[in-house]
Amino acid sequence: MYLRFENMTNYDPQFYQAYYFGGKYLNIVKDDLLGSHEIFKKSEKHFKMDYEINFNAGFLYAFELNWPKEAIERYTRILKNKKTPPYIKSILIKLKYQKGIPLQEVFSLLSEMHSAETDIYLKERLEIDLFSIRTELDLNCLNSKKHLNKCNRTDYYGKAYPQKIDGSYFETKDFTPFQLHTR
Repeated sequence: MYLRFENMTNYDPQFYQAYYFGGKYLNIVKDDLLGSHEIFKKSEKHFKMDYEINFNAGFLYAFELNWPKEAIERYTRILKNKKTPPYIKSILIKLKYQKGIPLQEVFSLLSEMHSAETDIYLKERLEIDLFSIRTELDLNCLNSKKHLNKCNRTDYYGKAYPQKIDGSYFETKDFTPFQLHTR
Protein backbone atom coordinates (compact mmCIF):
# COMPACT_ATOMS: atom_id res chain seq x y z
CA MET A 1 0.00 0.00 0.00
CA TYR A 2 2.89 2.35 0.65
CA LEU A 3 3.76 2.36 -3.06
CA ARG A 4 0.21 3.34 -3.99
CA PHE A 5 0.27 6.36 -1.68
CA GLU A 6 3.77 7.18 -2.87
CA ASN A 7 2.61 7.11 -6.51
CA MET A 8 -0.49 9.19 -5.75
CA THR A 9 1.62 11.89 -4.17
CA ASN A 10 4.14 11.76 -7.02
CA TYR A 11 1.41 12.24 -9.65
CA ASP A 12 -0.40 14.91 -7.65
CA PRO A 13 1.78 16.50 -4.95
CA GLN A 14 -1.20 18.61 -3.79
CA PHE A 15 -3.42 15.55 -3.16
CA TYR A 16 -4.10 16.21 0.53
CA GLN A 17 -6.10 13.02 1.18
CA ALA A 18 -3.22 10.83 -0.04
CA TYR A 19 -0.99 12.27 2.68
CA TYR A 20 -3.63 12.44 5.40
CA PHE A 21 -5.30 9.06 4.87
CA GLY A 22 -2.15 7.40 3.57
CA GLY A 23 -0.11 8.25 6.66
CA LYS A 24 -2.90 7.17 9.02
CA TYR A 25 -3.77 4.02 7.07
CA LEU A 26 -0.18 2.82 6.84
CA ASN A 27 0.32 3.47 10.56
CA ILE A 28 -2.90 2.10 12.02
CA VAL A 29 -4.23 -0.48 9.57
CA LYS A 30 -1.10 -1.82 7.91
CA ASP A 31 1.33 -1.27 10.79
CA ASP A 32 3.80 0.03 8.20
CA LEU A 33 5.37 2.61 10.49
CA LEU A 34 8.25 3.54 8.21
CA GLY A 35 5.93 3.81 5.20
CA SER A 36 3.68 6.08 7.24
CA HIS A 37 6.70 8.14 8.24
CA GLU A 38 7.73 8.54 4.59
CA ILE A 39 4.26 9.76 3.57
CA PHE A 40 4.04 12.19 6.51
CA LYS A 41 7.57 13.42 5.81
CA LYS A 42 6.69 14.00 2.17
CA SER A 43 3.56 15.96 3.23
CA GLU A 44 5.75 18.66 4.79
CA LYS A 45 6.56 20.13 1.37
CA HIS A 46 2.93 21.11 0.77
CA PHE A 47 1.07 20.87 4.08
CA LYS A 48 3.69 21.75 6.68
CA MET A 49 1.29 23.56 9.03
CA ASP A 50 -1.80 21.38 8.52
CA TYR A 51 -3.36 20.48 11.85
CA GLU A 52 -4.63 16.97 11.01
CA ILE A 53 -1.43 15.81 9.34
CA ASN A 54 0.78 17.15 12.14
CA PHE A 55 -1.46 15.69 14.85
CA ASN A 56 -1.36 12.21 13.28
CA ALA A 57 2.34 12.39 12.44
CA GLY A 58 3.03 13.49 16.02
CA PHE A 59 1.18 10.41 17.27
CA LEU A 60 3.22 8.16 14.98
CA TYR A 61 6.52 9.65 16.13
CA ALA A 62 5.66 9.87 19.84
CA PHE A 63 3.82 6.61 20.47
CA GLU A 64 4.70 4.23 17.65
CA LEU A 65 8.26 5.01 16.61
CA ASN A 66 9.44 6.62 19.85
CA TRP A 67 11.13 9.48 17.99
CA PRO A 68 10.73 12.37 20.45
CA LYS A 69 12.50 15.01 18.33
CA GLU A 70 10.15 14.51 15.37
CA ALA A 71 7.09 14.31 17.63
CA ILE A 72 8.06 17.56 19.35
CA GLU A 73 8.37 19.29 15.97
CA ARG A 74 4.94 18.11 14.81
CA TYR A 75 3.10 18.80 18.06
CA THR A 76 4.72 22.22 18.46
CA ARG A 77 3.33 23.25 15.06
CA ILE A 78 -0.25 22.67 16.23
CA LEU A 79 0.09 23.94 19.79
CA LYS A 80 -1.62 27.27 19.13
CA ASN A 81 -4.39 25.81 16.96
CA LYS A 82 -7.83 26.06 18.60
CA LYS A 83 -8.51 22.39 17.76
CA THR A 84 -5.51 21.20 19.77
CA PRO A 85 -6.60 19.32 22.89
CA PRO A 86 -5.04 20.54 26.16
CA TYR A 87 -3.31 17.21 26.81
CA ILE A 88 -0.89 17.87 23.94
CA LYS A 89 1.03 20.21 26.27
CA SER A 90 1.61 17.38 28.76
CA ILE A 91 2.70 15.05 25.95
CA LEU A 92 5.18 17.70 24.81
CA ILE A 93 6.56 17.93 28.34
CA LYS A 94 7.00 14.13 28.46
CA LEU A 95 8.72 14.18 25.08
CA LYS A 96 11.07 16.92 26.25
CA TYR A 97 11.82 14.81 29.32
CA GLN A 98 12.75 11.95 26.98
CA LYS A 99 15.11 14.38 25.26
CA GLY A 100 16.80 15.18 28.55
CA ILE A 101 15.22 18.06 30.48
CA PRO A 102 15.61 17.45 34.24
CA LEU A 103 12.77 15.85 36.19
CA GLN A 104 12.60 18.86 38.53
CA GLU A 105 11.90 21.11 35.52
CA VAL A 106 9.22 18.68 34.32
CA PHE A 107 7.62 18.88 37.76
CA SER A 108 7.58 22.70 37.57
CA LEU A 109 6.08 22.75 34.06
CA LEU A 110 3.38 20.24 34.95
CA SER A 111 2.60 22.11 38.19
CA GLU A 112 2.00 25.29 36.20
CA MET A 113 -0.17 23.39 33.75
CA HIS A 114 -2.11 21.73 36.60
CA SER A 115 -2.80 25.10 38.24
CA ALA A 116 -4.20 26.58 35.03
CA GLU A 117 -6.12 23.49 33.83
CA THR A 118 -9.93 23.51 33.90
CA ASP A 119 -10.60 20.06 32.39
CA ILE A 120 -11.28 17.79 35.38
CA TYR A 121 -10.05 14.58 33.75
CA LEU A 122 -6.78 16.15 32.57
CA LYS A 123 -6.29 17.81 35.96
CA GLU A 124 -6.60 14.37 37.64
CA ARG A 125 -4.10 12.83 35.17
CA LEU A 126 -1.67 15.67 35.80
CA GLU A 127 -2.02 15.13 39.54
CA ILE A 128 -1.09 11.46 39.12
CA ASP A 129 1.98 12.50 37.12
CA LEU A 130 2.91 15.13 39.69
CA PHE A 131 2.60 12.58 42.50
CA SER A 132 4.86 10.14 40.61
CA ILE A 133 7.48 12.76 39.78
CA ARG A 134 7.54 14.19 43.28
CA THR A 135 7.81 10.68 44.78
CA GLU A 136 10.65 9.76 42.44
CA LEU A 137 12.52 13.00 43.20
CA ASP A 138 11.98 12.71 46.96
CA LEU A 139 12.95 9.05 47.25
CA ASN A 140 16.07 9.59 45.14
CA CYS A 141 17.05 12.46 47.41
CA LEU A 142 16.26 10.68 50.68
CA ASN A 143 17.85 7.37 49.71
CA SER A 144 21.01 8.97 48.35
CA LYS A 145 21.69 10.11 51.93
CA LYS A 146 23.16 13.35 50.54
CA HIS A 147 21.75 16.67 51.66
CA LEU A 148 18.98 15.03 53.70
CA ASN A 149 18.08 18.41 55.14
CA LYS A 150 17.10 19.56 51.60
CA CYS A 151 14.86 16.54 50.87
CA ASN A 152 11.09 16.53 51.15
CA ARG A 153 10.12 14.04 53.84
CA THR A 154 6.46 14.00 52.83
CA ASP A 155 4.88 12.99 49.54
CA TYR A 156 2.78 15.12 47.18
CA TYR A 157 -0.25 14.71 49.45
CA GLY A 158 1.63 15.52 52.66
CA LYS A 159 2.01 11.94 53.95
CA ALA A 160 5.39 11.12 55.53
CA TYR A 161 7.62 8.61 53.75
CA PRO A 162 8.14 5.56 55.97
CA GLN A 163 11.54 3.95 56.46
CA LYS A 164 12.52 0.31 56.19
CA ILE A 165 14.70 -1.36 58.82
CA ASP A 166 17.78 -0.70 56.66
CA GLY A 167 17.02 3.04 56.78
CA SER A 168 15.84 3.43 53.17
CA TYR A 169 12.68 5.39 52.45
CA PHE A 170 9.74 4.14 50.39
CA GLU A 171 6.25 5.14 49.28
CA THR A 172 3.29 3.08 50.48
CA LYS A 173 1.03 4.18 47.63
CA ASP A 174 1.67 2.59 44.23
CA PHE A 175 3.21 4.85 41.63
CA THR A 176 4.83 4.44 38.25
CA PRO A 177 7.93 6.38 37.28
CA PHE A 178 7.11 9.30 34.99
CA GLN A 179 7.36 8.45 31.29
CA LEU A 180 5.57 8.51 27.97
CA HIS A 181 3.89 5.17 27.35
CA THR A 182 4.90 3.92 23.93
CA ARG A 183 4.58 0.73 21.96
